Amino acid sequence: MALLTRPLYAVPAALLLAVIITGVVMMVNRSGQSSMFEITSASYVNFQAVVKGDLKLSLATSDTSELKRFFKEAGVTFDVFFPQMAAELKGGVVSHHGDKHYAHLVYGVGAHTVYLFEVDQPSITNGRVSLADNVGEDVRKSHWHWEERDGIGTLFVWKSNTIMCSAVSDLRTQDFSALFRLETL
Repeated sequence: MALLTRPLYAVPAALLLAVIITGVVMMVNRSGQSSMFEITSASYVNFQAVVKGDLKLSLATSDTSELKRFFKEAGVTFDVFFPQMAAELKGGVVSHHGDKHYAHLVYGVGAHTVYLFEVDQPSITNGRVSLADNVGEDVRKSHWHWEERDGIGTLFVWKSNTIMCSAVSDLRTQDFSALFRLETL
C-alpha cells in the first residue's frame, strides 16, 4: 500500500480507478437503455421463445376478464385489446421495460401458435418503443402490415385505437389473415 502513496504510482492508480468507475457507470446507463426496443423484432424473438417454451404464460386462461384484471394488477396501464379471431386464447404474460409494463397474449389454432404483443401509442411517441419505418408507413397508409420470414413465421402489425399490436404466427399469411375479422381491428 505504501507504494500507491508515491506520486509515480498514485497518479496512474487514480486514473485507472477513474476509468474503472466510468466504465461501470456507462454500463449501468446502457443497461437502462435496454428498456427501449423495436416492437416487430421483439415480436419475432418472443414468438420463437413461446414456441420453444422459454417464454411461459404467467396466467393460463381464455377468460378475457380474468386476463384484463391480471394485466392491470401487473402494471399494464392501458386497456389490453383482444382481437376477434378464430383461435383459442391460451393466456398472457407481462414484460417489464424500465418502469413500463406491456401485454403479451398467446393463442392457439390447431397445432399452430399465435403470439400477440401490445404496446400503447405513447410508448412509441416518446421513443420508448420504436417501430420500423416501413412497418409504421404501412400501418399509417393501409392500417396494417404483413410480412413473412422463411423459417420464422408471419408478422401482422396494426393499430387499434391507441394500442399498437404486433402478432406473429407459424401460419402462412393467407391462413393467418383468415383468423382475424379485419373489419373489427
